[in-house]
Amino acid sequence: LAVGTVGGQPSAAAEAAAAGALRAVLADCLLAGGLLVEALDRLDAAASRSAALRGATVAVAVLDTRSGKVEQARRGHLPALMSGPGAAGALHGPLDDTAGGPLGVGAHRGSPRTDVLEPGGLLLLHAAGPAPGHAPASTRLHTLLTGSNELWPPPPTDADPHDPTGSSTAMDVFATRLIDRVGGSAPVKVDIRVL
Repeated sequence: LAVGTVGGQPSAAAEAAAAGALRAVLADCLLAGGLLVEALDRLDAAASRSAALRGATVAVAVLDTRSGKVEQARRGHLPALMSGPGAAGALHGPLDDTAGGPLGVGAHRGSPRTDVLEPGGLLLLHAAGPAPGHAPASTRLHTLLTGSNELWPPPPTDADPHDPTGSSTAMDVFATRLIDRVGGSAPVKVDIRVL
């Protein structure tokens, strides 16, 4: 799973093309069995050769669906967060451990971080980059994590008490409420991926 930003593009089409180029490099490396740190190094090299990619940011989380192991690393982007059963519910580790600088500018590489996503837990990726006039990243992440911890998991229903989502619409309700909480009253586009 990956999110990122490729700012400074002259058009939405140019932004989509730049993001697509980075996605292709990332997928090529990871699907060939490369390590996460190798994939980020390849992204960095690609970004250093292209003015359109220089300064891009990315957060990548590789999930082993059998064990729940999540390896994540980031370059200039907000970290993936875990919420719900088994999650620490704190920002200290994710903000300190995996930070690397933006792609293609010779910034610090950062280091991968490994956690375990428990059954019923959530992995949240925040797609927004730095935004002028908005709260600092740590404040936005704290709001996201606090909101997800308060809203998830929903109470079980009579239909299936073993279903961690509570109902077929529980994820939609959760995502809507979380976006409302994180976005606040500002007319800002909030883009959150929830697994």
